[in-house]
Amino acid sequence: MAEEQTRKESVRAVYTEVFPAHRLLYISILNLSKIPTVIGATGTQGGSVVAAALSSGNYKIRVVTRAINSDTSKVLMLNGVVVVVADWNDEQSLVKTSEGSYAIYVETDFWDSFVTQSIEDTIELEAKQGINMGKAAA
Repeated sequence: MAEEQTRKESVRAVYTEVFPAHRLLYISILNLSKIPTVIGATGTQGGSVVAAALSSGNYKIRVVTRAINSDTSKVLMLNGVVVVVADWNDEQSLVKTSEGSYAIYVETDFWDSFVTQSIEDTIELEAKQGINMGKAAA
């Protein structure tokens, strides 16, 4: 029991450093055989979901990212999280990475397009990503 508590505190400390605004977020315990998938886990919101799930010690977590070589992705892997790559704009890549998921938390990635596209195009892009993620979860 003490070893498990130490592991939880270690994970909580790592994520408090990476996601300091979300150190008090916790989620209810489900079942280790159920795999939650977090799409967009290297960001602040998705990262807080992963941190809470890790701190419970009761989940096998899968995260979907565009940046598998980022420092945050590496920290996730070191903490036992399965990290996979997908393109939010490619429905089939999201379907593949979501297979076997019990629950899916998603974040769209529209903000980068504000620099290169019109507001209308950005809205269309986010809608497409949301539809792709919905289909992946179905």
